[in-house]
Amino acid sequence: MARTYNFELPYEISSFMISMGLSTLKSDGIYDALPADLQAKADAAYNNSTALVITQADCDEIDDETWGKLSSVLGLS
Repeated sequence: MARTYNFELPYEISSFMISMGLSTLKSDGIYDALPADLQAKADAAYNNSTALVITQADCDEIDDETWGKLSSVLGLS
């Protein structure tokens, strides 16, 4: 689903912020609702201590309900 975003894509999340971000998303129950390929991409970045690059396609793949929760938690809405 194509959306308009109020931030520039691709968006890079530093390896330093990945652990905190994933912890927050998991405790809020949002992580499990993310598409499997995005979870795998986030897990790989965490496990390899690399930045996570989020693309337009990654964001568009997230369903509306999950996007609403995610954008609220991350302050994107």
